[in-house]
Amino acid sequence: AIVCFEGTRIAIADGQTCPPGFRTGVAAGPRLLATGERRSFLAFDNSYAQGLHPRTALGVTGDGRTAFIVVVDGRQRGYSVGASLDQLTTLFVQLGAVEAINLDGGGSSTLVAAGEGGAPVILNRPIHTGVPGRERPVANHLGLVTAR
Repeated sequence: AIVCFEGTRIAIADGQTCPPGFRTGVAAGPRLLATGERRSFLAFDNSYAQGLHPRTALGVTGDGRTAFIVVVDGRQRGYSVGASLDQLTTLFVQLGAVEAINLDGGGSSTLVAAGEGGAPVILNRPIHTGVPGRERPVANHLGLVTAR
């Protein structure tokens, strides 16, 4: 699956090609929701699909006016155990999304926003090498800027 961006528009599609009118895309998956219908995760390894893990995902409402970025912490006893793909899908349904896609998971699940003076602020509690709060060094990032 792929999530595609053009200006303030977001599209989530099957395959690896963005729909017409979209130039920027990030391959990801699995797709969680498609036109409001839950997707099956039977093709995935049970430890991945049903296991509780940190997750990062993106969802969009039917009118395309609202997008949700969700980061679920995990692997931190007493703080957060993570979520299964089914639990993540349920969260997007509750938020009102009709399209949703899992982007990544594990120690790379980190959500950062611009804080005071534009300084980066970590909004969740990532875990890397078993150390809560430690960010995993990763080469790719998804950056979104809100329309003002």
